[in-house]
Amino acid sequence: MEVMANAGEVFIVMRRHEPRSLPDRLDFCTSPGPDRALAEGIRPLGAGVTRVITDLGILARQGPGEELQLVAVHPGVTVDQVRAATGWALLVAGTVATVAPPTENELRLLRRDVDPGGVYLR
Repeated sequence: MEVMANAGEVFIVMRRHEPRSLPDRLDFCTSPGPDRALAEGIRPLGAGVTRVITDLGILARQGPGEELQLVAVHPGVTVDQVRAATGWALLVAGTVATVAPPTENELRLLRRDVDPGGVYLR
């Protein structure tokens, strides 16, 4: 569990952004991050989770002690949709960007080189 607390940054990619996958409280945590270490008086080395990338947008924070906030949405997604799909009162950045869709070259690389079997890109 020290990996999560001491990693320089952790990006999480989630297939579904919904209240069930982003609940207000966790029943169980397998990899506590630096926030939990701070609460126990331990100064972690890393920033922990700094980005959560979902099918609706991107949540971000600078490091321990900060709350995730919505910083970007995917094309066609609204801030209200993301809020409704989040299990807590989601903070929203002053400016919410729209993520640019992938280029044809990026899609080709993802499909051909990163995931040729279509395990992740369905």
